[in-house]
Amino acid sequence: MEVRMRQGTSVVVFTVAMVALAALPASAAKTAHMERSLAAGTIRMVEADLSVHDLNVRVAPGETIEVTVDLRAGSTKRLEEIRPKIEVNDHVLKIVAPKHHHHWGWGSSGTHAAITIVMPPGRELDVDTASGDVRLDGDLGANFEVDTASGDVTVEGAFAQGEIDTASGDVRLKLDKPAEGLDIETASGDVTVEGGAAKAHLETASGDVRVDGLTGPAEVDTASGDVTLQWPEVPAGADAEIETASGDVRIVLPPTAAVAGTVTTHSGDLRSDFPSSRSGHGRILELRSDRPALRLEISTSSGDVSIEKVGS
Repeated sequence: MEVRMRQGTSVVVFTVAMVALAALPASAAKTAHMERSLAAGTIRMVEADLSVHDLNVRVAPGETIEVTVDLRAGSTKRLEEIRPKIEVNDHVLKIVAPKHHHHWGWGSSGTHAAITIVMPPGRELDVDTASGDVRLDGDLGANFEVDTASGDVTVEGAFAQGEIDTASGDVRLKLDKPAEGLDIETASGDVTVEGGAAKAHLETASGDVRVDGLTGPAEVDTASGDVTLQWPEVPAGADAEIETASGDVRIVLPPTAAVAGTVTTHSGDLRSDFPSSRSGHGRILELRSDRPALRLEISTSSGDVSIEKVGS
């Protein structure tokens, strides 16, 4: 069944293919396809509040915001439970699917939900999903936020300020240019950033952290995971604070960098290619510089720490 509706500047297309006909078993999958095109002129923000949906957002030039939804479920009831509502209020495009707390048995029912948004630049983005992967592509502009209870987050493109919070999932960023600020937290998952940031706060309870292309201060806290941070240039006076309960720490700096600060480990080896001295039976490394320097404060309970010149 296909229904087309035109309301103002928006066009809505619903295509529902119900496979369970009289001749087919009642357990056959139910599917739905939805498309909506909205004039982008007055929309300043896009909010997606979802349940099990994978979300793909792409920023591209244009005059409209295109939303495509594809759903599959084991019953009509479940199909309706994951069908999102799409509406515009106070210059905000909202895509909302209720977060039901009862168990749906996703694996056995073959449920799948995917939403694709194509929008022009200049809109803020706020994503909240209970269980689903999130992928963002393009120049996201000033700010975006992603909060997911279980799902990977992938960003390719550019943005000024980004905030990502996931309870269980990897975070991967591949940036065209350094972000002004990063704030990433994950309870269980790796964090990988290519392209750098002027300022970064990264926190994970269990996962490795790697950031290439830092241009300013950084704060990293991980209970269990290795940390690798790389600065192509070191801004004098910037601070970097790294703490891990169990994991190795590797800092990579240009050969001409000035570095100061303190590195401690309760169980692990310490190594520095830059001027330093040792104390505390070799468990404390004091970095020193006679000129304005990047200040490092690194602490690990169990792990090696290496402060290296790039290429060494």
